Amino acid sequence: MRFLSVNEIASQEGVSRQAIQQRLDIIENHLPANWLVVFGAAPHGCDARQQLYPLPRIGEGQRAAAQRLAALGFARELIEQITGVTPTEP
Repeated sequence: MRFLSVNEIASQEGVSRQAIQQRLDIIENHLPANWLVVFGAAPHGCDARQQLYPLPRIGEGQRAAAQRLAALGFARELIEQITGVTPTEP
């Protein structure tokens, strides 16, 4: 399997490299703590994704999601499982 570079994707889509990079940066802030949260227990996919792009990657998006979930009363363990972040005590 061959992966496309950011430059190749930009060329195919008719946008700048910077536009593709901005989209990738946005996605990174919305990823969960584990690929299983997105894809379930797929037999091979999650292990491969984890090797290519290890999670959790904790950024401002994950921190904000953890705080929102905490404000809604979700259990700390569940918040950490979903976001990779342990919310701070109020």
